[in-house]
Amino acid sequence: MIWLNNFAAGGVWPVIKVFMIIGFLMYVLFAVIMLKQVGVMTESFESEVNPRVRLIAWIHLFLSVILPVISVVIL
Repeated sequence: MIWLNNFAAGGVWPVIKVFMIIGFLMYVLFAVIMLKQVGVMTESFESEVNPRVRLIAWIHLFLSVILPVISVVIL
């Protein structure tokens, strides 16, 4: 019952913040998997755009890692 009183006193926002941060961390996991898939694709399919696709995947991973850090600071 104590946790219910703490929840009622703090409101719903701390719970929403925790779920948002968990969602951002899941997005980082998605970006890591996407980077792995881009690596497999570039090894199996030769093209002149492969370096650009890898660069975009790395930029995506970097930005998706920055997002949870910023959200922890802001939230």
